[in-house]
Amino acid sequence: MKQWYIMCLKWVIGVAFLMGTTLLHATQYTATWGTAPWDWTAGDTENIIQVDTTPDGSNVEVNISIDYSQATGDRDGGPSIDPASSGFAGAIDDLEVTLDPNANQGTSPITITITFNHPVYNTSFKITDIDSRIIDSNSTDQVTVSTDAGTPLLSIVNTTQTTITTLDNTNGIASSDPNQDLRSNNDSNGSINVVIPDGAKKVTIVYEDINTINPNDTTIRGIGLFGDLVFETKDTDGDGILDDVDIDDDNDGIRDMLECASIVPDAYWPLDNSTDDFSGNGHDLVNGTITYDTIAVNAGTSGSFDGNTDYLQYNDGTFLNQAITYFSYAFWVKPSSLTGIQTLLDEGGSTNGLTIRLNDTNLQIAVREKKNQVDNGAGVSFPTDGLWHHIAVTYDNGDVTLYLDGTSVSTLSTGFATLRAHGNKQAFGRTNGSDAFNDPNDNYYHGLMDELLHYPFVLSTEDILSLSSMECRADKDNDNVPDILDLDSDNDGIPDNIEGQATVGYITPSSPFIDDNDNGLDDKYESEQGGTELSIPDTDGDGIPDYLDTDSDNDGYTDCEEGIDPTQGETCPLSGTVGGNGLLDRLESGGSDQGYTNVNNGISDPDPDNGSTDMLNEYQDANTPEAAYREFMCGKALTTLTKRNWKLISIPCDTQSNTIQNLFGNSLGQYGEPSSGGQWVMYRQSALVANDPKDDNFEINTTKTNTNKTKLDGDDIVVQGVSYWIIWDDGTNSEVNVTINESIGGITPTQTTDAGNDGIDDPDFTKVYKRDVPNNDLENDWAEFKKFMAGNPFPYAFEVKNLYFVHDVGTGTYYPMGDTNNDTYINPTFYKHDAPNIGPITGYTAVNAGTPGFDQGGIKAMEGFFIKIEGIDGETASNGFAYPLMMQNGSGNE
Repeated sequence: MKQWYIMCLKWVIGVAFLMGTTLLHATQYTATWGTAPWDWTAGDTENIIQVDTTPDGSNVEVNISIDYSQATGDRDGGPSIDPASSGFAGAIDDLEVTLDPNANQGTSPITITITFNHPVYNTSFKITDIDSRIIDSNSTDQVTVSTDAGTPLLSIVNTTQTTITTLDNTNGIASSDPNQDLRSNNDSNGSINVVIPDGAKKVTIVYEDINTINPNDTTIRGIGLFGDLVFETKDTDGDGILDDVDIDDDNDGIRDMLECASIVPDAYWPLDNSTDDFSGNGHDLVNGTITYDTIAVNAGTSGSFDGNTDYLQYNDGTFLNQAITYFSYAFWVKPSSLTGIQTLLDEGGSTNGLTIRLNDTNLQIAVREKKNQVDNGAGVSFPTDGLWHHIAVTYDNGDVTLYLDGTSVSTLSTGFATLRAHGNKQAFGRTNGSDAFNDPNDNYYHGLMDELLHYPFVLSTEDILSLSSMECRADKDNDNVPDILDLDSDNDGIPDNIEGQATVGYITPSSPFIDDNDNGLDDKYESEQGGTELSIPDTDGDGIPDYLDTDSDNDGYTDCEEGIDPTQGETCPLSGTVGGNGLLDRLESGGSDQGYTNVNNGISDPDPDNGSTDMLNEYQDANTPEAAYREFMCGKALTTLTKRNWKLISIPCDTQSNTIQNLFGNSLGQYGEPSSGGQWVMYRQSALVANDPKDDNFEINTTKTNTNKTKLDGDDIVVQGVSYWIIWDDGTNSEVNVTINESIGGITPTQTTDAGNDGIDDPDFTKVYKRDVPNNDLENDWAEFKKFMAGNPFPYAFEVKNLYFVHDVGTGTYYPMGDTNNDTYINPTFYKHDAPNIGPITGYTAVNAGTPGFDQGGIKAMEGFFIKIEGIDGETASNGFAYPLMMQNGSGNE
């Protein structure tokens, strides 16, 4: 019956989505004391009031508990409902708490708690009958109100005849005057209104007698509580699942925990009946087993560790094994026992590693580098309340901070800027081998774990507060809509639902919404429900996923420029009114905020190479279909020319049959010598083209230090992977920026192949452009070596250490520059052109794999460089480069 009800309600919600009906995202409840479910059996001190049943199957409940343990005496039949028509407190329907205390009770405090099983919003109620009775009873009422979400706001209801003389909003206190007889008799004179901060789940009220004139007074006293109680629960996306148990609060298909902090994890294990990684990076379980428990931090399940054999391990030899300078972990624990040593996290071992553990009721951390140990001594006290608690750790260039429930509890200055690579396998729930405490025991953990996260960066204090409070405050585009509720988190005009998955094979959201396991995540995006988890692409590999990256392909053109149809009259960056859903109102249907009824904003197919017109295209290619914001041609790669100054220039894309006049004319003007009205000319190495009369086979010696060069005609074409001489003078300016004119058409990206196909396994890139370079054989007796003008074939910078060289193309092995296997055939040092002054070329900058950075150890976009091929008579085997496609670097010109 319950499932039938849930499915029917979901069908109604789905129809509302289809019809464009505005859904209520907050449900308001009002207490009507004396009418079900707001009933109370007189004399009871606790009652759970079931207010509603939400579609996720959990009740909206209000638990009221009244603790008389410090106030013994006659309760006069209370607590009980106090009706407005015939009651004693406040002239409104409320719950009256009374006491005729025994002698010598002092202030006889009564503690009342009201607990909601979901966070509540826009919550208020009245406390009535706060007065002072001096003439016949010597009692004076005081209430102190506090919440788990901050201090409430108190205000006097009847300001003209009030019996309340003290109102302290700093401490949440309201009281009458113990020196005056100020009585409230079923009227509003002794009433206050209490406004509770949003997001609260627990309110505590301490009611006591502060009159000291006759401390042995035993006359009955009482107050009225929770009259006019009103509160709301929140379901932002209107899917029927309240936000606090909804794992995707905006229905964009991206799980909330991936959007919770200002940086994105590279591994996320929610342990929802699975040990898989849901970050999109594929860091799934390698070893270990656990069971699952329905007691969880969020919707779904948690991981249950039995304390005997259960553990989890995710490292694969590189991930969680490599040297680390910056990283963070965050996870929740609910121990079943606080006895003995229990390892929570163990990465590395007794040589290099980090361990977090429970030692009885103490939380401890240790770090080791080359067997040198730094730890937090006896540790810090861990709560013994049996509840969930959040643990996080950050490693920041050797400074380690341990957090418990969002608060920093231990800080270690290790002196280890980088924690070295560690062979021991990482584990949650046990020690693997020997740990950073140099403890060889397994130390299995007994209890629950949930929501495990790993970040390749340092979480901020604000991030950790977001994770530990589950409030998720990150707001990438600063539009005052947090990312977990923002359908366009980077405000580039492309919805997160589009950018959060691959272009080809795009999966549209369910319509109507389908969520059979009631966790708030569309079943089409949940593997456990037979769907496909969103892949969360990071096109340029810069560590920022596309849905948060304003330039997903790092080509210098923003996603806004490459995603929004310019015929719509939009300009970038976008501006205007942003709705509560994070989308620009005018880009939505009808030009106004449509809430969460259309999370992809009407984009049914984001693949322009498939005939769709929903997204812009940069170039048409049915073999490698992609939208413009994820594909690059030449990008905004540029280089600066100085008047009359020779410079090496490379081509960052495949310009095919386009002439150099068409490619560069927009930037440089008319091609040709000044004597013929031209402003710039280019030269190639003569040997680059067969049958050139000046072909010298790239050969030079200590006397002939330059190869022959041949001037190009304006209608000549150019190729990638080499460089050309260029010189410019327009007679007016001293400098000019030169770029490729992409608007002429017929331009495509430099074509790449998989690096792995050639045995190249480099963690920094996966694609390469291969280019032959001269062999080592010398044709001329006078020659000593060869000089070749190479060039960056991409609109992205790379460091020399990522450039791979091979001797004997097709048979030989590719080695990175700087590897001694290359030294027989190619000099490890390259030379970039360096001519800071107007006039003849005077110098070069040496770059090599041992010097990091784009200036001293790298090659920028459109930058050429000289290489020296060692001369070896008779060595005719071909040589080649594999240039790395490193999109995360951009042009490197910034």
